[in-house]
Amino acid sequence: MSKDTVIIVDPFLAGTLIAPELEKKGIQCYAVISSDDIPDRFLKSYTSEGFVDKILYSAEEIKNHINFENVLAVVPGTETGVYCTEELSAFYNVKRNNHLTTDWRRKKSVMQEKLVEAGLNSILSKRISQENTSIDDLNSSTGYVIKPDNSCLTDGVVFVDSKQDAVKWISQIDWKKKNIIGARNDFYLVQEKIDGEEFVVDLVADKKGIKVCTLCKYKKGLHNGSHFVYESLEVLDVNDPNYIALVEYAKNASIVLGVEFGLAHLEIMNTKKGPTLIELGARLHGGIAPLVFKKCYSPGLLQSFVDVLTQEFNTAPSTLKNKARIVFLINENENVKIPDINTLQDKIKAIHGVEHVKLFINNNEIIPLTIDLGNCPGIVSLIADRDVELDLLEKTVRDTFQ
Repeated sequence: MSKDTVIIVDPFLAGTLIAPELEKKGIQCYAVISSDDIPDRFLKSYTSEGFVDKILYSAEEIKNHINFENVLAVVPGTETGVYCTEELSAFYNVKRNNHLTTDWRRKKSVMQEKLVEAGLNSILSKRISQENTSIDDLNSSTGYVIKPDNSCLTDGVVFVDSKQDAVKWISQIDWKKKNIIGARNDFYLVQEKIDGEEFVVDLVADKKGIKVCTLCKYKKGLHNGSHFVYESLEVLDVNDPNYIALVEYAKNASIVLGVEFGLAHLEIMNTKKGPTLIELGARLHGGIAPLVFKKCYSPGLLQSFVDVLTQEFNTAPSTLKNKARIVFLINENENVKIPDINTLQDKIKAIHGVEHVKLFINNNEIIPLTIDLGNCPGIVSLIADRDVELDLLEKTVRDTFQ
């Protein structure tokens, strides 16, 4: 009996893109939900497109529904599904990352510990809990970043200038509060603030080795009093010699953190001491990015991942076909409402060079001030031949939004 079935755990948000690609290759896909605490925002994004049926099975239900000999792989759709994915992969005995080391790829504190052990650049960090909130032995001259240890995106991330401010903020933590992935924040990570340019590298791993699929550069700015507002994501050439050290660091970090099979999404700050990992996610790049990569890389990120599952994988880095940029829309005005979102979306789509438009706002609802990626009002992708054209396109898009 052939292995023609892939189980996708939490196929939400960007994870909805995986099953349709696998279906084109004749692979049957089934959806699993990892827990009862998945946020509504994630659940509402589920489409069932590309799946055999519309059912979101539990892990126990899928074990009884799918035979061992049929399963080709188990993969996560979003960050919430990583633990369940690696446990199910072990159950079905398919190619996988080691389920006994999943913390290396999910908990930010453990990631930094593993980097230190391996002698790779890391961030000075201290994990705290309700029982132990002391940061007496953590000293930073550049400020502090406080974040939930087991969350994703910029959920719960806070920047403060001094240790005194950090201690005050820690004293006010609600330890019963659940984070964006539906888990309680039992631990936080307090880190030195590091400065530099922020990059993202997407990899696909297999026993043959590691393929570098994408390289992007984030631009962030201070908006509405927040340091964590994304402005854009620039798509770069993974083969550019200027980024050799950064790409090699990404590959080494993924190996240290136990990435042996599938996707890895690494956020890296290029500091004065060199590339330094902020965090790794053993999953697909989020948002509309995979669709953009399909237009500007050969092969695209999704295609490279499908190739791993269909035995067509090679480790040659992807090549850049077109320049691209993802623009994150920003609202800096109080009490703004848009009466007709569809009209606005059509206006932005009509701009020559705009490829994708995704708005996260509703008709006649007040648009909150943008403070992080969690309340970004929309994202727009741009394709052009030159950087100057991307700059002009971005200005036009922002002017149209305002």
